[in-house]
Amino acid sequence: MAYRLVLAILAAALCAAPGWAQELHVPNAGFEEGDADTIAHWTLENGPGRATTENPGEGIRSALLDGDPESTSYWRSEPLPFAPRTIYALHYLVKQEGDGGGPPIAGPVFANDVLYNLEQGRWAQKNYVFQTPDEIGPERAWLRLGQARMAEGATVAYDAVRVVPVQPVNRWAEDIELGFGERIEGNRFYSAPMWDNTFRNQHRSLYSYNNTVYNLNAFLMGDGSEVVMRHEVGNRQHLNGEITVRPLYYFSGTLVVEASADGEDWVEVYRFTEREGLKLELPESLFPASAIWVRMRCEADETVGIDLDLGALGVSVYEFYSDIDGPPVDLTGATDYVEVLERDPEIPVTVIETGDLVPYGDNLYVVEIENPSDAPMPVTARVTVEQEGTVVYDQRFSATLAPASPSRLSLPYEMYDYGDHVVTVSFDEGPQYAARSVKYVSPLFATGYGERLPGSTDDATLWWASSGWRVARRTPVPEAQGEAIRIGLARNETEAAQ
Repeated sequence: MAYRLVLAILAAALCAAPGWAQELHVPNAGFEEGDADTIAHWTLENGPGRATTENPGEGIRSALLDGDPESTSYWRSEPLPFAPRTIYALHYLVKQEGDGGGPPIAGPVFANDVLYNLEQGRWAQKNYVFQTPDEIGPERAWLRLGQARMAEGATVAYDAVRVVPVQPVNRWAEDIELGFGERIEGNRFYSAPMWDNTFRNQHRSLYSYNNTVYNLNAFLMGDGSEVVMRHEVGNRQHLNGEITVRPLYYFSGTLVVEASADGEDWVEVYRFTEREGLKLELPESLFPASAIWVRMRCEADETVGIDLDLGALGVSVYEFYSDIDGPPVDLTGATDYVEVLERDPEIPVTVIETGDLVPYGDNLYVVEIENPSDAPMPVTARVTVEQEGTVVYDQRFSATLAPASPSRLSLPYEMYDYGDHVVTVSFDEGPQYAARSVKYVSPLFATGYGERLPGSTDDATLWWASSGWRVARRTPVPEAQGEAIRIGLARNETEAAQ
């Protein structure tokens, strides 16, 4: 059945965003091709490793490396067609046997996923989000699956590699967009990438970077390295600004911090020549400003290398604060990621909201579509929800988009229980576009337990459950009807109910 949608027609044009393409082709991503000693389309660098058929994650083979406390070794992919300044997710399986020494490492060579605290002997699914640099040639456009000085006798295996473009979905309030690590309290704006918490380089304020390697929680910098941050708050003006910068370590060289109101004319703010961090006031001449750019660049004797070379210094803490104009507001940012499976170059589509992605929550996917034509455009959107591989929700929604303007479609969906879920939005008519959210729902949202109790009214329903259940605020009332709370126990046992 098709449902008529309410369209929210926007007055303003869509903001430009970094582009993305469909899933990148990773040759021999499951390591099935090759002989006993080699893996087709992958090169073994710096140490011992092999293909193994022993307990693979998928298929019949996986890629294995032996620990070496004296070196960093890895399987290196062929160059991949990464687009510059684009956000991707790397999905892969990993299994470590034996501990001690350094960690397994994975990711594109310019952004390392460092894998501390893996559960020994079990395959783990990893999903690593990263942003590519502004300039990326074949020499730095490959994946590394490796180990960094793991103990002798330890091994790490990899399997089922995928690289997909993702779109960050931030929190909106009217024209204000805030990502994770950002908030507004009244008229005070605060933004921090919180690299120590997220262990990924992507953040709403990260504008660009070049000639640097992101490792675990810091940008490793040598001569020519630079990281540029950009801060804007809807249509608000920054009235002043401060930043906190703290190097994670310092060996040599200079970290030059500069600021700009347009990204072209830069004013030097400070030069770090030691590890100590500082809070710095930005020059008054930059304000008021609709956006503030901050550039951190390194002057040193040598560039930073790719094999976990620490370079001259590393930057791990960056924070930005400002007072903004306009009415006061309290808003805390958040960021989710959706996989872009297919996109239409002629009809741009952007996900604005994904909803709560929990059973009985505020589950509403909101997408924004740009109709480039001068005529109304009929569209039919489809939303499916899979739970543990089984489709539990499948609905189509029809609408007509206004000509030559962007429109928003609100697409409701339902989730019913805990476990692995995939919510996919696609179009039967209109743009050639598909995106999906992958979410594990906690057992907190389990249903089907408990009993209704006598004495319920129109205003309140009484029901009970064993004390072993954690009950979510939105858990629906059970269908089963009981006469009373029942507790059964043997001698010297205790039990409770709720």
